[in-house]
Amino acid sequence: KTLPVGLAAQAVLNPLTMMGIVDEFGEMRPGEYVLQNGANSACGKFVIQYLKWKGFRTINVVRRSEQAPGLKALGADQVISLDNEKLLTRVDEITDSAKVNYAIDCVWGEKVNDMVGAVANRGKLIAYGLLDGPTAPIAIFPMILGMRSIT
Repeated sequence: KTLPVGLAAQAVLNPLTMMGIVDEFGEMRPGEYVLQNGANSACGKFVIQYLKWKGFRTINVVRRSEQAPGLKALGADQVISLDNEKLLTRVDEITDSAKVNYAIDCVWGEKVNDMVGAVANRGKLIAYGLLDGPTAPIAIFPMILGMRSIT
């Protein structure tokens, strides 16, 4: 039986893309949290396993709570379900209000300010997708004030 070309490409390109994104963060300390949305995607599932293997912890954002058990089974440390939880409130609870130094965003769109708000001062958010559309209302003042960067 042969694997369709699209799946074969995804099996190679998705992990390489996510490994490159993690490398873009630079010096990370084992045990640090990385926040990602779209965690139930193929890339998101790879990130959970890859970061666990490298000794980092993940906070994973999904739209529906029924997606959480599958991610926990893959090694997700924390899962935030937007159908019944507030992103910023949960990140503050998980990190004792320290926020995260690293975040990965594949959704963009209307909720991007929540992702930016969850990133600590001088932290990095890498966006690699536009699942919620190509435009987003970015609040620039928190980024400048916190010296956060978006790549």
